Amino acid sequence: MFDEAYRVLKPRGRVAISDVVFLGDKAKLPPGIARSVELWSGCISGALEKAQYEALLKEAGFEEVSVEITHTYDPQVVTGLESLEGLEALREVPAASAFIWAQKPAR
Repeated sequence: MFDEAYRVLKPRGRVAISDVVFLGDKAKLPPGIARSVELWSGCISGALEKAQYEALLKEAGFEEVSVEITHTYDPQVVTGLESLEGLEALREVPAASAFIWAQKPAR
C-alpha cells in the first residue's frame, strides 16, 4: 500500500498523512457499517486500524513511524449511523482522526 511512496522518496524523505483510523479491531464492527456508502464517503468504514497503519508503513520499509491521535469521534455525530448496534460498535472500536508520519531510512 505504501510501496510507491517509499520508492519515490529520497533517503530520509518523509511521508505525512492525515486520516481517520480505528482504535481497535475493525473486524468487531457489524458488516452493515463496513458496507455503508455514506460511511465510506465519510472516511469511516474504509479506515485502517491504527496498528495496521503502523505495520503497513514498516512493511514498506519506513522507520520512525508515528500515528498521533488528534481527535476521537463521538459515535452519535457520525453521519449515516442511526442504529443502536452501530453506535455501540463505534463505542467499542472508536474512530479517530490521526496524523501519520514516517521516514525513509538514510541507507
